[in-house]
Amino acid sequence: MDLVTQNQYDDMVNRIYEAGLQPERWSDVLDAVSKLIPSALCGLALSDAEDGVVRGLHNHDPAFVSDYLAYYRMVDVWHPLALSLQPGVAVLSEEAVPRDAVLRSEFYNEWLRPQKLVASAGLILHRDPQRAFSFSATMDRATVDACGPQVVELLQRLAPHLRRAFETGRRLAGQSVGEGLEPLMDRIPHPAFVLDAAGRVVLTNTRARDLCRAAQLVTIFSRNMLRVLDETAFTAMRSAIEAIGANRGVGGDFNVRARDGSQHIASLVPLRQSAPHDFLLETPGLTLLTFTPRPMVERLDANYGLTRAEIRLARALYAGETLQAYAERCRLSIHTVRNQLKAALGKTGLNRQAQLVALVSRLEPAAFGTQAEL
Repeated sequence: MDLVTQNQYDDMVNRIYEAGLQPERWSDVLDAVSKLIPSALCGLALSDAEDGVVRGLHNHDPAFVSDYLAYYRMVDVWHPLALSLQPGVAVLSEEAVPRDAVLRSEFYNEWLRPQKLVASAGLILHRDPQRAFSFSATMDRATVDACGPQVVELLQRLAPHLRRAFETGRRLAGQSVGEGLEPLMDRIPHPAFVLDAAGRVVLTNTRARDLCRAAQLVTIFSRNMLRVLDETAFTAMRSAIEAIGANRGVGGDFNVRARDGSQHIASLVPLRQSAPHDFLLETPGLTLLTFTPRPMVERLDANYGLTRAEIRLARALYAGETLQAYAERCRLSIHTVRNQLKAALGKTGLNRQAQLVALVSRLEPAAFGTQAEL
């Protein structure tokens, strides 16, 4: 039996390329495929050799999604399959994992079976040494027996379009981060750089360019590569940047000594995507690097006893970030951030956030040749 008409197929291809340009539209693709395959539940997945599978499941019961992410992704019998298949080739899971092996598994009996699911048709969109990104449709026994081969055939026809859209989305995701940050960079009151996974400079603000020209702390050399002149600090920072680039790092603060002997804090912060299927479309991670003169940090610590977390929050507020934005960027709850602000206000004897920002402003030295109004 034919699963789709030519008009339905053309519409699906259009949806796929729209998703490549607008990641939030992948839900439309999943919805369209789910409607064409009887009783199928479609999904996008990232299979990681170390961490198991992370899925973007569509039309699943939220309770099953929660259980999958909490435990069953680690015992998913199809996980090794995703890490070994050739990209772009659609297969039925039963061709690679025997039905009997699936039926005996904890994954089937406790997660698939209660949903009346038994097999999956899918393909690998992209694979690197550690991870595989896939598109799949999971079906019940009746659907597998009635049209399993036709589902595989449909996915094979869609495979080149899915893979092109996926790669387009990955390339554009990194560009969109940079474009979104560009108008905000000069609002950061410290030298700020956006770096790619290799440590190349993607964006800078005016203070960062001034800092490079001074050649006391950092420089940019061939192919836009950033180099911190403090070799000890640079070695540690480079490892952190590479970890962020692999989407595994959380950043951190590093003590850096300039050629003139002045001390600074270099802060590395991961820049993440926020699309509904960002785990699937993520590019190698970008890093925001800022430099803060150490005297300001030391005064907040020595004079007022602020913790490093409270100092980071104070600096972020001084840079114009809201509490909510800071919480999201640092992956903290807004409750935690508000408690940090409350503690910082109590230690400094202040009552309002604006007063804390004013205090940081007074402590900020003109260490980078910045204007008096900064």
